[in-house]
Amino acid sequence: MLTKQPLTAYQSIMAVMSLLDCSVVEDLDCDGPGTPSKSVFHLGDDAEPAAGLHGITASPSFHTLPELDQFCAAHMDQYEAVSAELERTNAYPDSWFWDVLATT
Repeated sequence: MLTKQPLTAYQSIMAVMSLLDCSVVEDLDCDGPGTPSKSVFHLGDDAEPAAGLHGITASPSFHTLPELDQFCAAHMDQYEAVSAELERTNAYPDSWFWDVLATT
């Protein structure tokens, strides 16, 4: 279970999932040996090589779903542009807009 609130409570996450046909992925993050693992959430899909599917990571990772939802809301224009390009080329971008934001 990802959270006490249903995923549908996060409207921006749901919108991006619909735009990019992806899902919320929950991973474990550990700061090092002896530290407790914490859940982190991002949008994307895991790779399934046997099925010929490449994994995607459609957002940075966040420690809470509300943080991920805020990120999605703040960058909805960029996600809509990615969706339009996906429709046109049938391919996800090689690099994502947040990679550029992190380097500026």
